[in-house]
Amino acid sequence: MGDLSVTALYTSGAWSWGGVRGAECLASDDAKRVFRVTNAALRLARPWSPPSLPHALLWRHALIDFLLAQRAPTKVLELASGFSPRGFSASENPLLTYIEIDRPAVIERKRSLLARSTLGKEALERSNWQLLSSDVIADSFEAQLESPPPQLIIAEGLFMYLDVETQRSLQRRIAAMLAPGGTLIFDLVPPCEQPAPSAAGRALGWMMRRFSGQGFAPDTRTRTEIVRDLQADGFAEVEIFDPDHPPPNFSPPTTDLAFDQVVFAAKVKRDDLP
Repeated sequence: MGDLSVTALYTSGAWSWGGVRGAECLASDDAKRVFRVTNAALRLARPWSPPSLPHALLWRHALIDFLLAQRAPTKVLELASGFSPRGFSASENPLLTYIEIDRPAVIERKRSLLARSTLGKEALERSNWQLLSSDVIADSFEAQLESPPPQLIIAEGLFMYLDVETQRSLQRRIAAMLAPGGTLIFDLVPPCEQPAPSAAGRALGWMMRRFSGQGFAPDTRTRTEIVRDLQADGFAEVEIFDPDHPPPNFSPPTTDLAFDQVVFAAKVKRDDLP
C-alpha cells in the first residue's frame, strides 16, 4: 500500500485493542502485527514509561466522535480515513450521509476487510455510506462530491504529515467545500509543545520513516499561529481541545497515562458575514 500504510495499520490495531465499535470488522493480522511490534519498539525507546500512544489515539478518536454527535450534521466528509470504523458506525443513522476518501489501495483493502463479515457486507450496501478513492493532497477529489456540500469535514491523523503550506492549501480547499457555517475537525500537536526526542526516540522515528515512507512534517507554529492561519484561510471561529481542556460533558476513555493530543474545531465563515 505504500506511504502511510504502517500508520494506518497501527491505528487500526489501536482501535481494535481499545474496543472501538465496528473496529472488529476492519481488524487484520497485519494491523495486529504492526501494533504489537511498534509498541515493543516504543518500550525500547522509553523503558521507564509504558507506551501511551494507543491511549492517545483512543482519546482523539472518542473526542472526534463526541464532536460529531454534538454537531449532528446530515452530511460528513472524512479525509484520509484509513481503516477508521467511524463511517461504519455513523452511517447506521439513515439520516446521515457519510463519505470517506482515501487512496485507492486503502479503499480497496477496506472494502475487502468489510466483505469478510455479514455486518461488514450489510454496511457496504448502505446508500448513505460512500467510500471514494482519491489522494486528498494530489487529486482534485472535490469533483467526486455531489450537492449539497458537507456540513462537517474530519481529518484525523493527517495534518501532522503535511508541511505548513500543504496544510494551508488543504484548509483553503476545505473552507471552499464546506456548507456555510460548517466545521473542520482535525488533530495536530504543535511540535513546540513536545519534548525533544531522545536518541532512542530519534532511532524509532527513523525506523518508522523507513517503513512508512514518511515522517512528521516540520512545523514550528504555536497554537496561536495555527489559529491565525486558519482564520486567514477562511475560518471564523476555532475551538481547541486537549486532555486538560476537553469539551463539557465529554467522557474520555479512562487511563492513568499522560499523553499529548490537540484537536481543533474550526467553523468556516458564513457567506453573509465579512
